[in-house]
Amino acid sequence: MIGIALVLGLFTKWTAFAGALMNLNYRFAGSANGYMLIAEPAMVFGGAGVAYYRLDHFLLPYLQHLLTRAPQQKPRAMHATH
Repeated sequence: MIGIALVLGLFTKWTAFAGALMNLNYRFAGSANGYMLIAEPAMVFGGAGVAYYRLDHFLLPYLQHLLTRAPQQKPRAMHATH
């Protein structure tokens, strides 16, 4: 899932950070190379300049709009005054 999200550019900084943590865990287990640990900070911190070419450019403003919009007020019932 992390690789697919990185290729599509979906939540790029978070997925690169999660990939770095996974690679670090594999490195501590003794089964991964250390060369990717050098490349992953470049993906985390260098992704700001290419924001237009990834899905984050379109998805994050939409999610921000969904999460920060004000709740809609219910229409009040009209009561007849006598």
